[in-house]
Amino acid sequence: MITEVGELLQRVAPTKEIAENSINLFDEKISKEFKQKAETEERRASLITEISEPYKTPVIDNLDLSTPDFKSLEELTFNEHELHRQQLKEEHADVEERARYMLRIDERYNIMGPPYDIDWTSGAIGYAHQNTGEFGISPFNGQAAAAVGIFISPIQNVIGRFTAYVPVTYSWFNWIINSGYASTNGGIGVMIYDVKSGKTLLDNRAKLWNNTLVGAGFSNESETSTYLSSTSAAESYFAMTGGDLYLVWVWCWGEAKFIGSPALSMVSIAGKIPFVALQSWPTG
Repeated sequence: MITEVGELLQRVAPTKEIAENSINLFDEKISKEFKQKAETEERRASLITEISEPYKTPVIDNLDLSTPDFKSLEELTFNEHELHRQQLKEEHADVEERARYMLRIDERYNIMGPPYDIDWTSGAIGYAHQNTGEFGISPFNGQAAAAVGIFISPIQNVIGRFTAYVPVTYSWFNWIINSGYASTNGGIGVMIYDVKSGKTLLDNRAKLWNNTLVGAGFSNESETSTYLSSTSAAESYFAMTGGDLYLVWVWCWGEAKFIGSPALSMVSIAGKIPFVALQSWPTG
């Protein structure tokens, strides 16, 4: 099934095989990256912890991370993430920002909204819903990512320009009680594939934060809001061949790592895609 959305672009409903292959390709790419980054972070954390060990000042020894206090903290964090999700569902909450965004879109754009075509998640705690455009993650001491995708095809050779209205809320913390290492980072991005070749045409990522803590201490950022349009991944330009199929992913990722006695790290990102916008220019 093909739905016309403009003179030069079509929105295409993928076959089950194409959808599954596209999800597997994206999963393979991100999983490989996560594995490499996790190994590097593990070596860094172990080395820094070993170097800093002689200088630690004992504060609390042998504290069990399964104690009620730490369990309550974990529950509080998940509750905060749910509040972020609910905030994004309140359409009136970002009326002014949406109006400013719409002013930047002229009649040459093709506007598309949910339901989208596919969704994908990786890691222990993540969700993505193609029917609503919601996606988010909330990992403790691990990695997670979530994405929503849309398939498009040009009628002729064009240069495409992709942007999307994506409100995002996020929070994170690093907490070391005695000594150790804690690190978190997260971001949002747009990744575009040529479905036929499986090649990545564009990988446009914007890091929202990157924080590392060594030794006893606490650092955090709570209930921060932004938009894809406010980041370096706001607009993506790419060349398309007439008749070929392309997949655009909008996604987020987060990583939390801690080694310590004791320590905790948490990442939370919640996003929603009310609509995406595509503009195109013929190339010949």
